[in-house]
Amino acid sequence: MEGTDFDLEDPDFYPGRDEHHPLAAASLVSRTWSTICRSHIFRIISISTRTMDDRLWFLHFEAPHLSEFIHVVRLQ
Repeated sequence: MEGTDFDLEDPDFYPGRDEHHPLAAASLVSRTWSTICRSHIFRIISISTRTMDDRLWFLHFEAPHLSEFIHVVRLQ
């Protein structure tokens, strides 16, 4: 698995939609499955430098629970 494109502007956002579609679907099954899938879905995220502030704000204030799963952040 390569990583996740992190697009907050997409109202139908699924992390890594193309690569992780099966994982995104499996993560909806239960809390246990969600935790298992998150470690793979969010291992590598890509953030555009033009919207970096908004995305980092979201990760810090709205979704801090995801930080434990992120190992690599790619700036594009």
